Amino acid sequence: MRIQAERGHRVVTSGPYAIVRHPGYLGAASGFLGMVLLLGSPWALIPFAVQMVVLVTRTDLEDRVLHE
Repeated sequence: MRIQAERGHRVVTSGPYAIVRHPGYLGAASGFLGMVLLLGSPWALIPFAVQMVVLVTRTDLEDRVLHE
């Protein structure tokens, strides 16, 4: 992922992005949590934790690119 200034790409800071930098990822995390609650099993917390680590790592990497 990279910002392509020659194609008019820019960092958006309005709308939902003013509150949450990654609203799509927030929705995904909410869905993951909903699945854990729906299943009602403590074992469902294991894949949830893995998914959250991946999501947070990806978010961090994307934020670093945007700050550059």
